[in-house]
Amino acid sequence: MQFTNIIRDVGQDARDTGRIYLPQSELRQFGVLESEILDARPSPRFTKMMEFQYRRARDYYQAAQKALPPEDRKNMVASEIMGAIYSRILEKLKREKFPVFTKRCRLSKLHKVWILGSYLIKARFGR
Repeated sequence: MQFTNIIRDVGQDARDTGRIYLPQSELRQFGVLESEILDARPSPRFTKMMEFQYRRARDYYQAAQKALPPEDRKNMVASEIMGAIYSRILEKLKREKFPVFTKRCRLSKLHKVWILGSYLIKARFGR
């Protein structure tokens, strides 16, 4: 979930604090200059780097799902709900081509309620 936050907040962090929470080595790997981020100037290189970040975050969500034993799922409902919300935010960022300099990607309240309800029903009645 933290990687999703880092991806989602790249623009806001740069604008509000002048900070970039992406690894310097990865900025260099993709040829992205700090000034591009601080000046909110996305480039194709920036998008490729963000796609790399997306894949890493997505892989972590998948690994977490596989690592959680079925018998523990009922006790981890809150964590699963948060994971579902953040993974959908991650997918929205990808789908919208990482608009991190122009908006903060969110889910609607209705979408969050739907996720909450579906996980509570699964926890109550089994999977």
